[in-house]
Amino acid sequence: MKTCKQQGRIANGGGALAMDEATEEMLDSYCSCVADRLAKNLDAAEIGKIGDGSAGPETLAKLDRMVADCRQRSVKPAPEPTTPEN
Repeated sequence: MKTCKQQGRIANGGGALAMDEATEEMLDSYCSCVADRLAKNLDAAEIGKIGDGSAGPETLAKLDRMVADCRQRSVKPAPEPTTPEN
């Protein structure tokens, strides 16, 4: 969870530091989702291979599907910027 949240902060432009409450809530939701999916769908050996970079294509495809599903459920697009009326 810690690494997931740090990487999410970096991806959102905040470095490793905590971000605004809404972003932190989104990161909690996303990282919890990924952790839950990993635990339910992969065994310890597969998770270890992902961690050390030796996972095979089938395991990586499973991971991609889990991450995509969690992203869809948890990550909300940023609101469109508004322009002041002239």
